[in-house]
Amino acid sequence: MGKTRTFVAVEIAEEVQRRASQLIQRLTPHAPRARWVEEENLHVTLLFLGDLTDHEVADACSRVEWVARANEPFGLTIEGAGAFPAPDRPQTLWLGVGEGRAELERLHDDLDADLGDLVVKPERRGYVPHLTLARLNKAANVSGHLGAALTGLADYNAGDSMIDGLTVFASELDRSGPTYHALAHCPLGTPG
Repeated sequence: MGKTRTFVAVEIAEEVQRRASQLIQRLTPHAPRARWVEEENLHVTLLFLGDLTDHEVADACSRVEWVARANEPFGLTIEGAGAFPAPDRPQTLWLGVGEGRAELERLHDDLDADLGDLVVKPERRGYVPHLTLARLNKAANVSGHLGAALTGLADYNAGDSMIDGLTVFASELDRSGPTYHALAHCPLGTPG
């Protein structure tokens, strides 16, 4: 029986994806060998579940639907660039969240409480809502100007999205990078 690499996320507006992708183009010269996220793959992850069996995926989708029903739609602003663990030692380049941060944190906590037993490898760090732009390793050939470029983008605003649902994604990895497939879209709020 095969397993599916699975995570739960919120999808952002196409205009926000486009603006984030434009920022990626501006940052690419500072880290040409980074693994940059493709425009259509830009999202905000709420909970990474790991490799699940078909039965576990179905169970996860059902549980996500319940969490979604218990939460209302909300506005989300993607703004401010940064890096984990720090701009001078970047491993992940990201855009942060302004409006909607508290709602994302609550969704994460609800999902973690309801799906925590399915999480293959629990996250040790606290949840920080963000939109990943790139992942870097030591061989990423980062220019010394990347930290300064990120600091100069602290006020960057990629725009607003209306978040009206949670999406359960499958992630398939290959040499060209990940491909995401939606397994379920669960609308926020009680239907009525």
